[in-house]
Amino acid sequence: MNSQNFFELALENQKNNNFEEAIKNYKKVLKAEPNHFIALFNSALIFSKNKKYKNAIEYFKKAIKIKPNNANCYNNLGNAYKDQGKLKKSKVYYEKTIKIEPKHANAHYNLGSVYFAKNNIQKAEEYYQIATNLNPMHRNAFFGLGLIFNQKGEIEKSIEVFNKAIKIQPKDFRSYNNLGTIYEKLGNMERAKTYYKKVLDLVSKHPGAHNNLANIYVAEGNNEEAIEHYKEALKFIPNDFNVVYHLSLLEPEVIDTNLKNNIKKNLKNKNINKRNKSYANFLLSKYENRSKDYKKEIFHLNQAHKLYLDSEIKKLTPIKYWLKNLPEINFLNNLKCHVKSNNINPIFIFGLPRSGSTLIENIIASSSDNILVGEESDIINSYFKEKILKNKNINFNDQNIQLDIINAYKKKNLIKDNSSIFTDKSLENFFFLDLIKTIFPNAKLVNCNRKPLASLMSIVKNNLVNLSWAHNTNNILKYFNSYYEKIDVFKNKNPNMIYDIHYEKLVHEPEMETKKLLNFCGLEWNEKCLEFYKRKNLISKTTSNIQIRKPIYKDSSNKYEPYMKFFLKYKKKYKWLV
Repeated sequence: MNSQNFFELALENQKNNNFEEAIKNYKKVLKAEPNHFIALFNSALIFSKNKKYKNAIEYFKKAIKIKPNNANCYNNLGNAYKDQGKLKKSKVYYEKTIKIEPKHANAHYNLGSVYFAKNNIQKAEEYYQIATNLNPMHRNAFFGLGLIFNQKGEIEKSIEVFNKAIKIQPKDFRSYNNLGTIYEKLGNMERAKTYYKKVLDLVSKHPGAHNNLANIYVAEGNNEEAIEHYKEALKFIPNDFNVVYHLSLLEPEVIDTNLKNNIKKNLKNKNINKRNKSYANFLLSKYENRSKDYKKEIFHLNQAHKLYLDSEIKKLTPIKYWLKNLPEINFLNNLKCHVKSNNINPIFIFGLPRSGSTLIENIIASSSDNILVGEESDIINSYFKEKILKNKNINFNDQNIQLDIINAYKKKNLIKDNSSIFTDKSLENFFFLDLIKTIFPNAKLVNCNRKPLASLMSIVKNNLVNLSWAHNTNNILKYFNSYYEKIDVFKNKNPNMIYDIHYEKLVHEPEMETKKLLNFCGLEWNEKCLEFYKRKNLISKTTSNIQIRKPIYKDSSNKYEPYMKFFLKYKKKYKWLV
């Protein structure tokens, strides 16, 4: 056989994914013809596909020597470096590709992906847009834009481009999965489930879709379905301790000796990422709690939070926003209101996390079918956060502030026909009480109180994934201090406007305390208020989603006392820490 015969055979091998034979035959071609460009180029592609990057780079460079202006060589050489995480080198070769061939859509997309990996969202968006302009069928570029728009909070645009990606490739399970997460965040659980199930129709072994479905079933109180999907996910990712952790909340018996040994084994693995190490430590803390070794428990919890924050910090609202920006802005303002809102009767439930707010919202919501449940709407905070983080001036003389906020509640279907009773359990709203009083003169303000140590330890023992301040003791205490200061200042200026409900009193005298609460809210009390857990439409995405599906029970007020010794050094600075 001559080199042409071996070349044709190699092409056939490659076409049939018989890569080992293809390489053997390409080598025979190259032995006879060392400058055979296609044999070099195709061999390099096969090496890349099989993650033999050193060989791939060698062969791409040989091909480039033969055809120094071949754009595809440079683009694929960039891919070989990018796949190894060598973004700086990959960027050089993508830029070289574009210099040779300015309309090379894949190179623009790849360069966008490098910027996305470096968290340069603006540049990534720019190059993804160019890729879609050059090739309107570039599914991956539309997918990338979907991720960016979602990250920027431009939800409608994100949905639009994910749907474009699906139109180009109806089996694009990644886009279905991301649409699921978007609708889940929007609170449209049925639609989210539809998309996750579509993913599983396409890829039955997709662990992410199983995990996402399980999380929704937990929020809906369908624990059996949740357990089934967590376990399905673990069949494919058995060492994902995030999934194990959430399964353990439903099936505590999974925390056994075998799991502990597996965790310790995995923690020795240099390739385990920080997020997974974080959940591994959360799980290890549970073992120490069982043996009442509180010092070791606290150690693992601190490790867990540090690792989680290190892994997710770029995705979270900056700590400075919570601990400096919000506390220092004076929302006691000269806001000009031009929209009549006297027919709107919101009930704002606020306070510190893990203080019973989810329980209180569901008690209120159970008193009447006419109450719209907002859960953690995050409307007011999001409105100002966008301005603060972009260093925009907040003009409190701007009448659009009131209009924008009211329209945001309408968009979430919490205000209908300018008349509504709804709850908003965005806990950070204590920063905006003066503003709320001005925009909604009929608002009821309910402050959730719990012993500070109990709230503190409940935050530490859990993982409040969206709050950057909740993963470090000093930051938690600073946030707590801002809360106590803001509440005191508002109460001094507005006596009797806030209703304080104390968690400890509520769980010991539920009927009496709920009657007083409902009376303050201008609502009629009935027995359903104490049977909130029977509501068919009870959905909770908070850490309390398991507890609120049970009747109110008398929690031990002293169960956190063993942890006080770890915080004694802070008592001098924070007098409220008792």
